[in-house]
Order: sequence, then C-alpha cells, then structure tokens
Amino acid sequence: MDQIKKIEVFAPTLGSGKYRIHGTGDFRTWFPCDVKRPSRDRIFVITQKKGWVRIGFTVEQSNLALLIFEKLGLIID
Repeated sequence: MDQIKKIEVFAPTLGSGKYRIHGTGDFRTWFPCDVKRPSRDRIFVITQKKGWVRIGFTVEQSNLALLIFEKLGLIID
C-alpha cells in the first residue's frame, strides 16, 4: 500500500480497457490476463508513487474492493 499513489475507477469502455484481456494499449497501463474483464462492472487503475507504469485490473466483487480502497484513502475521482 505504501507504494500506491492513487487508484482510479472507470466504467468499462473500449477506451478504459474493457476488451483488454492482457497487455497494454498505451504502453503505460499494463493489464494482467483476465478473460472475464469484458463482463466486469468497473476497471481499477493503480498509479504507483515511483515509476511510470500503471496497473489496470478488475475484480469479482468490485463494490467490496471499492469500499476497501476508499477506506484506505486510495480512491481518486
């Protein structure tokens, strides 16, 4: 957690990575393999305090993840 600067939350669209099953589309945001990403309701993107690569990911229970990230003060609108 001490390496995370912020976490942004996006609606799943073509531009936010809804169909990005694995890899990167902009050479800045990396998405680990997730074949269920197109069916998820939110996309999370982590910006690290050091480095320039961001990590995009989805979770099965996005409401629970969102509550946890908000409680930790990591969510940036």
